[in-house]
Amino acid sequence: MAAKLPVWGIDIGQCSLKALKLQAGPDKIETLAFDVVEHPTILSQDEAEAPAAIKTAIETFISRNDIRNSLFVVSVPGQQTLTRFTKMPPVEPKKIPDMVRYEAGQQIPFDMDEVVWDYQIFTEADSPDVEVGIFAIRRELIRNHLSQFTDSGIEPIIAQAGPMASYNAVRYDCPPTEGEAMILLDMGALATDLIVMEGNTIWSRPVPIGGNRFTEALVSAFKISFKKAEDLKRNAASTKYARQIFQAMRPVFADMVSEVQRSIGFYTSTHREANIKRVLGMGNAFKLPGLQKFLQQNLQIDVQKLSKFEKLDTAGHEKTSEFADNMMSFGVAYGLALQGLGLASVESSLLPPEIAKSLIWKKKRPWFGLSAACLALAAGSVWLSNSMAHGSLDEGMGGPNPPLPPKPPDVQSAMQVIESPPQGVAALKYVTTILGAAQMLKGELDKLPPVSGDQTAYLKKIAKLPMNNLVVPRIIDVIHRAFEDVNPKALRSIDSPDAYRAYARDHPRDERGEVWIQDVWMNFAPEDPASMLGENRGRKRRSTGGWAIRVIGRTTRPNPAQWLDDNLIKALDTLGKQPDRGFYFHEFEEFGVVQVRAPRVSRAGPGRGGDDRRNQGFGRAGPRGDRGPGRLRPTAPTPKSRSIDEEIERLRGGDGLDLVTGEDVTGDRLFEIRFVAYKRKTPSKLIPARWKTKKEVGADDAGAPPSGRR
Repeated sequence: MAAKLPVWGIDIGQCSLKALKLQAGPDKIETLAFDVVEHPTILSQDEAEAPAAIKTAIETFISRNDIRNSLFVVSVPGQQTLTRFTKMPPVEPKKIPDMVRYEAGQQIPFDMDEVVWDYQIFTEADSPDVEVGIFAIRRELIRNHLSQFTDSGIEPIIAQAGPMASYNAVRYDCPPTEGEAMILLDMGALATDLIVMEGNTIWSRPVPIGGNRFTEALVSAFKISFKKAEDLKRNAASTKYARQIFQAMRPVFADMVSEVQRSIGFYTSTHREANIKRVLGMGNAFKLPGLQKFLQQNLQIDVQKLSKFEKLDTAGHEKTSEFADNMMSFGVAYGLALQGLGLASVESSLLPPEIAKSLIWKKKRPWFGLSAACLALAAGSVWLSNSMAHGSLDEGMGGPNPPLPPKPPDVQSAMQVIESPPQGVAALKYVTTILGAAQMLKGELDKLPPVSGDQTAYLKKIAKLPMNNLVVPRIIDVIHRAFEDVNPKALRSIDSPDAYRAYARDHPRDERGEVWIQDVWMNFAPEDPASMLGENRGRKRRSTGGWAIRVIGRTTRPNPAQWLDDNLIKALDTLGKQPDRGFYFHEFEEFGVVQVRAPRVSRAGPGRGGDDRRNQGFGRAGPRGDRGPGRLRPTAPTPKSRSIDEEIERLRGGDGLDLVTGEDVTGDRLFEIRFVAYKRKTPSKLIPARWKTKKEVGADDAGAPPSGRR
C-alpha cells in the first residue's frame, strides 16, 4: 500500500544534489516538487572539500523547499556498497533467512560487526529457483554519509544503494516486456551502474567508466584544465568542434562497449535462456553526443535514452528548463521516492539498526499517538527523560475524562473509517474515531444470527482489541515515569543535549547514577500473560488477560543489581499499582545485569567454551511480586523479542561511544526486567500504602481513566 505522506527522494552525486518530492495519486505518482543543487566543483576533484560541499548542498536544499510533514529516502553511492547475487537451493521459505545469514558471512569480506547489510529475495512465479541479492556497506561509511543529513535535521527512513534505486525506478515505470532481458546503464561521474533486468530477477555490476573518464580524455587531448574540459564536454553538441571532441573521446567509448560486451557475455553464460533486446541509458553523462549511436552500432542492440517517466505526473514541471535538463539524472531520486511510497520492487535498506530503531515509534504513531514520546529514551537520549511533563499525556489523550467515541451511522461508513483512518488529526480524535467505528461494527455483529460458537467468540475477541489501544499509552507513561523518578535529581532538570554535555563534563560517567530505557517489548494475551515471559514454576495460572512486558534498561551504575531491586523495580511496582487505572503491574522478575561490551556468550554455556555470567555481575532472577526475590537462573530468549545478548551485539556493532557526549560506554550495564500489566482493577490487597489515602489517589494520575470508564 502506498504511503500517504509525501516522500522526498534525495540523491547526492558527484556533480549535484537531485531531489524529487512525490505523492501517490489515484492514477499516477504526482510530482509535488523537485530541486537540483549544483556543487561548486565535481566532488572527486577535491575530496578534501567534498564534505563541506555536500553540507552546503543539503542546507541549500532545505532553505529552498518545504520539508515539513514529509518522509525522506536517501541514496548511498554504489561504489561504497558491496552487492552479491547468489542462488539458493529449493528449501522451505522459513529457512531462507538463516541460509542468507550464513551466505552473507561468506560473501562479505569484513567482520559482520563492521558492516550494515540487508538482502532481497528474487523469485519467478513459474520457477522453483530462489535468487538472493545481498547488499552491504561498512558501518563507518554509512554513518558518515547519513550524518550529513541528520546534522541538518533530515531523518531518512530508508538508505538505498544508488543502483537499486535506479532499478526500482525502471522496474516501476518501464519494465522489460515478457521474455525480454534489458540492460540499464546509469552513468555517473565516477562509474556506471550496469544492471541486467529479466523478469523479476536482477544482476548488476559497477563499470569503472563514468563521465570523468570522458573529461580526462579531453584534458589529455587538448591540454586544458579539468574545469574547461568539463565545460567543453557538456556543450559538445553545440560547438563547431564536435567532431574533434568525439574523436578525443572515442577510446573511452570503445572501453565502454568492451565492458558492456564482457558483462553480457558473463550474464548469458549463467543465464542461457536470456534474450537481451535493448539497452536503456540514464544519467546526464549518457547525453554525450555520439555515445548512443556508437553503442548501438557496436553492440548490435537497440539503445535508448530514458527521457521520460511514463507513470509520473510531472504536474507541468517538465516544461521548466531545469527539470528537462536533468530528467535523465532523476532516475535514482525517482526510485528512492517510490520505495518510500511502498511501490518499489527492491525493499532492502542500508539504514543502520540504531537509526532505524529511533524511528520505529514514529511508525507506530497512528496507534500510540503522543505515547511515542515516552519511549524516546530507547534511542539513548537520556536528556529527554524530563521533556514530557506528567500532564502531557493527559492533554494528548483529552484529559482524565476523554469523550466517548462517535459512532458512524452505518456499516459502510464504519468500514471506511477502518480502511482509511483520518489523517492530520490529534491523537485522541484519531483513536476515538477508530474505536467508535469498531464499537459500531461490534454492535452489528451482535445482531447477526448465531454461527459456530468458536467463530462467534473469536470475532467478539477481535472486536474488543481496539479498546486496548487506549490503555497502552498509559502503561508506557507509567514505565517512563518510574525511570524518571529514580534518576538523580540533578539530571531531571536537564532538557537539552547541550545541558547534558555540560553536566557530563563535570561528572564522571560511572558516578552519575543515571538509568534509561533501551528497549520495551509488549505482547497482549487474553489469558495468563505471565506465561509469555518464560519459566514461572509454582505460579498459579491466572484467567485475567493483560500484557507481558519486557524492559531492557541501561545504566551507568557499576554494580546496579541491588539498586534495581530497591529503587527501579520498587518504583515500577508502586506506580503500577495505583488504583482506578484499569490495569496494574505484577509478577516482577529481574533477569540480570550484563556489561555492554561483555565477551560474546557462547551457545555452549559455562564450562563448554561459554561465559560464566556469575563473573559479570549477573543479578537475582525469579518471581518477585509479593513473594520476594527468586533464585539465580539464566534467562531464556522470549519469542518475538530482543534478548540482552542481542542488545549487546547491537551495541557492540557501534563504535562504543555515547551518541550525545562521545563518552566510552563500555562500562555501562544492561539489565532486563519482566513483569505483567493485568487488565483489571488493582486488587485492594495489592494497593501500596501511598495510594490508600484520598490525597494521594489521583494526585499523580497521568492518563488514568476514571472509575467505571475503563
